[in-house]
Amino acid sequence: MAVLVSDLHLNSAPQTVEDTARLLSRLYDAVVCDGLPDAVVDRLARSATVAVRAGYIGAAAHADALAQHLAGADPLQHKRHRILQALVMQSMS
Repeated sequence: MAVLVSDLHLNSAPQTVEDTARLLSRLYDAVVCDGLPDAVVDRLARSATVAVRAGYIGAAAHADALAQHLAGADPLQHKRHRILQALVMQSMS
């Protein structure tokens, strides 16, 4: 899982969106777009070879609080990563 900042917008050139979709498809098994306009997400989805969805994972801001409640001796950062992975998977379903 990775969180990336995108500069794509409604007026992005078609080639830019297609290139971005192809690159993301090579790097990831699925893509959740948080904060991009739905029309841009649709354009990415048409060009990608993996699932691309619009999703709100703003709850990630609370991941640290949730991670503190996970059992085990793993570092907080690892627990937070698991919480974020679960949020992404939930947004894909």
